[in-house]
Amino acid sequence: MKKILSTIISFAVCLSISGQQISQSNNRYRGNDMLEKKQVTLKDFDLNSKNGVWSLEDAEFSKATCKVEYTMETDTLMAVERSNRTYYRQDRNAVTIIGSENVQELLSYDMPEAWLQFPMQRGDSVWRCRNNWC
Repeated sequence: MKKILSTIISFAVCLSISGQQISQSNNRYRGNDMLEKKQVTLKDFDLNSKNGVWSLEDAEFSKATCKVEYTMETDTLMAVERSNRTYYRQDRNAVTIIGSENVQELLSYDMPEAWLQFPMQRGDSVWRCRNNWC
């Protein structure tokens, strides 16, 4: 009986630990993905949300859109949006920005910026980079 109980407890602990990681095959950007962004206007928006949840019930969405196209090159993901290229690195728990470029500047991050982190929490990133202006 003790052996069964200890097995169940250890199995439950393993499930709670592994539940914080994303699935590599499903929850990630892939080459040839396209994302469409819209501007959202909120009335009486409070940055100090209730229990970390924001409601978009009263949101007004603009008709104008901005498309982002993703391509994959070896281990680097590239996003193209309005003549800007952003370079990302993906792993099991995060998507980090490693650089970006446009016609006027080239950014190369000394310390990659956390773009998405799993599990996500408010204020998780630190930003540091080097600029080259043309």
